[in-house]
Amino acid sequence: MITATTTTRDGKELIILGLTAENFTRLMKGQPVFIDARNHPGFPEAIAIAIVFGPTERELTEHLKPLIDPDHTKIITIPREKGEVS
Repeated sequence: MITATTTTRDGKELIILGLTAENFTRLMKGQPVFIDARNHPGFPEAIAIAIVFGPTERELTEHLKPLIDPDHTKIITIPREKGEVS
């Protein structure tokens, strides 16, 4: 995996994550990828990212339940019609 940060022409901070085939293999085995300044020197100190994989949103939700703190986690759901891309 590679990580990079930059600023776009319109002034937004952009985080770039480059995943390898091995990263995808691990994700598909249920092993999340965690990114922060400790394991990626130079990454912004105030940001941590977790990448998870699940075949469906329901399975992702189940996978994420241990990380969800109802007092500090903001969850946004967007209703979709069956077959509509999320």
